[in-house]
Amino acid sequence: MVQNIANLINNPEFIARYKSSPKDFTRNRSLTFSHLVSFLLNFVKGSAAQELDNFFDIIEQINGTYSHVTASAFTQARKKLDPSVFVELNRVLVNQYSQHCRQRWHGFRLLAVDGSTVNLPATKELKAHYNPTDESRKRPLARLSQLYDISHRMTIDACIEGHHTDERTMALSHLPHTQQGDLVIYDRGYPAFYMFAYHRHIGVDFCMRTLSNYNTQVQNFIQSDEKEEMVELHPNRFAIQRCKELGVSIAPLKVRLVRVPLSSGETEVLMTSVDEDRLPYEEFQPLYHKRWGVEEDYKIMKSRLQIEQFSGKSQVAIEQDFYAKVLSKNITSLFVNEAQSTIDETLAHRKRRYQINFTAALSVMKQNIIVLLQLKDITLKINKLISKMLRHTNAIRPGRSFVRNVKLGAKHHMNYKRPN
Repeated sequence: MVQNIANLINNPEFIARYKSSPKDFTRNRSLTFSHLVSFLLNFVKGSAAQELDNFFDIIEQINGTYSHVTASAFTQARKKLDPSVFVELNRVLVNQYSQHCRQRWHGFRLLAVDGSTVNLPATKELKAHYNPTDESRKRPLARLSQLYDISHRMTIDACIEGHHTDERTMALSHLPHTQQGDLVIYDRGYPAFYMFAYHRHIGVDFCMRTLSNYNTQVQNFIQSDEKEEMVELHPNRFAIQRCKELGVSIAPLKVRLVRVPLSSGETEVLMTSVDEDRLPYEEFQPLYHKRWGVEEDYKIMKSRLQIEQFSGKSQVAIEQDFYAKVLSKNITSLFVNEAQSTIDETLAHRKRRYQINFTAALSVMKQNIIVLLQLKDITLKINKLISKMLRHTNAIRPGRSFVRNVKLGAKHHMNYKRPN
């Protein structure tokens, strides 16, 4: 799968689709299309000059040719690269991986949609694009959203938009990348008739946590003693308009309300399209707990991958850095999943389960991701990287609970480990 990415970034037809003009990347320069993509995929952070020196040291080890590229030359070269190249490469990777790995939970592929925000460099260009109407913020703020494969720790689709963009609108943009047999989990803030109707339209199941005051039916359900109940929803005027814009039916739809008691003593209410025949009541508490996987993934992106440490201050640079790190994280997950399969098999006799330390895996991949994309034969290298990851395992603590992080407005996330 990684070899396919390496082949694509050296393919003239592929290169032509993702460069700004036909003349770009045609001369025999040091920072070729392949080099630029590989460089950005190497978890770039900190000084661009130092990162470039390290990058070309590795290139020299591979092919014996040393080049020196300045930070200024890198800034000029990246203007020629369409950020969507990383979106397309991620799509290729995810689609191929999905064909080989079909891990299911009660017959479903479990996905989660969630959003977050990131601070951007304080420039006029970024403020105009990401926060055009907010005069109160010194630094622009962008909104993130992703569709996340919980079982395989992979981002199926992701986007970065202006802070004013509605989370539901971003969520809808992910759904074309789902398929029948998926069950998409959402947190509060996403339930809406048109969201349910769109899921019905594409034949993909959902499970959404709802606010206690979402509608009268939910309020009555909370006041009752019932564990679950089927209710019929009808669209209001706004929902009818949105459904028409989306091209989906406005016919009434039935959803299942499920009451789930939390260890804190609180009660959450879930709204789902999955009936009792396909998923019994008892499974909803562990189901919703699995949604924390996407929360943890944002924690990894912000603290370990340092997605707020951008290597440039233009919109193009912001999008390149974000989408490149999403792809790099997914490539790391490929190796982690392979190593995890080995752990599960070799330690099956032990009482406690063990998992690969993802932070350590990211450190293993730093620099080595360049080798994977530039070396012609990567079979031996793949085996070595998996062996390294097998040395870093943690015991899984059953029943572990999570507390949502309180946002303190820190500029960077310095209290977590990060890949070297």
